[in-house]
Amino acid sequence: MFSSVTPQDKDNFSRRSDGDEYEEDEFNDEEDDEEDVVYIEIGEILNHGQNQLQMECDEEHEQNISIRKENIGEDDVDSDNEESQIRLPRHFRCTCHTINLIATTDVKNIVNQRFSKLKKQLDAKLSSIWNRQSRSSLASDHIKKIMGELFVIHNATRWNSYYDALRKVQHFVTHKFEELQMVFDHFKVKRMTTAEMDFLKEFIKVMKPISDALDVFQSELKMSVGCVLPVLTLLKEKLIGFQEDRSFTHCVPLITCLIDGVERRFCKLFDDDFMRLAAISDPHFKLTWSPEEKKAYDTDLLKREVKRRGNATLDRTQSSHDEGSCSDFSPPKGKKPKRNRFLEGLKKRASTDVSEVERYFNDGVGGSLEDLHRFPTIKQIFLEYNSTLPSSAACERLFSTAGLIFVPKRTNLKDSTFDKLVFLKKNREFQ
Repeated sequence: MFSSVTPQDKDNFSRRSDGDEYEEDEFNDEEDDEEDVVYIEIGEILNHGQNQLQMECDEEHEQNISIRKENIGEDDVDSDNEESQIRLPRHFRCTCHTINLIATTDVKNIVNQRFSKLKKQLDAKLSSIWNRQSRSSLASDHIKKIMGELFVIHNATRWNSYYDALRKVQHFVTHKFEELQMVFDHFKVKRMTTAEMDFLKEFIKVMKPISDALDVFQSELKMSVGCVLPVLTLLKEKLIGFQEDRSFTHCVPLITCLIDGVERRFCKLFDDDFMRLAAISDPHFKLTWSPEEKKAYDTDLLKREVKRRGNATLDRTQSSHDEGSCSDFSPPKGKKPKRNRFLEGLKKRASTDVSEVERYFNDGVGGSLEDLHRFPTIKQIFLEYNSTLPSSAACERLFSTAGLIFVPKRTNLKDSTFDKLVFLKKNREFQ
């Protein structure tokens, strides 16, 4: 059975065929486009960017090193001696902060159950009283009315504050025990037991050398890096003395922890020649802190440093003399030949440098820094190795002073004016 095809049907058929061809062409174009696309993983792009950035950083670092070497070369040419070059003092950890870590972190990690239990019980009772005093004015007034004075509240950002707070409690236990019990009863806190009071007494006795060492290092007057090893040596001796004392019953783990902490955290300083020279060149200590098996090494260490500086001084003097007389072909009258001058320099190196060290050690201990004027080479060593403070307490005090000056009402201060105000504030005692 056949159907007739009209002209309109022919037109529709031709349109459909054209559309199919168009769709096929479009599909083929999409396949071609997909074949032209190159797929790259995002990791390769990131790695390429990182490698390129690293190459640029390496090139910049090499350029800086080359420029620095050129500048150093120019400085060496321009400078006549090593003293003309400005050098920053050596950087090392704050001694006070390290000791504070021993007294807090290391003590907190003690695994002895009896010690930890007594300490937690005592801290819980005392913290309850301290919190009442610091948070309530009525509680503070009541404590002052009964005790006549307030408790010392410790602060986590202040060294020795916890020790000072416990020492105040021990003072109340010794001199105002009945009033202290009344305060505990008023705030419904359990009274301190006999074991806890004995623990408090031993804890304060053991921690006293740590507190004294922190106070010494925080000082700004007559304090330098040369004090570090002598103070740490004395601290270790006192702690070892506590370890040999059989009267301690509760704080034996604390003594062991403190000795291990000092040995572990400061062992590298005792093997450092820089620190040993800083202590030896200080006339207040010399060799008094050094053990017998190390005194020969320390003496030889200072002799070698004095000899090195003496050789450098003689070499500079000899080179300057040779440069001044290089234009003359014959030695002037009345002057010795270069050979004799050279031999005299060797004799001087062998005698004066060593004798200065011997005279320094035979001069005795306990003198002042003015005694170093009689030992010029050792004075130079002292000034070089003791130019740094062992603690950051002085810097923190300076920041606190700056914070008191730069208040919200004075935000329009110029930088120069602010610097002058801080300088005058910290140096007001000097005229």
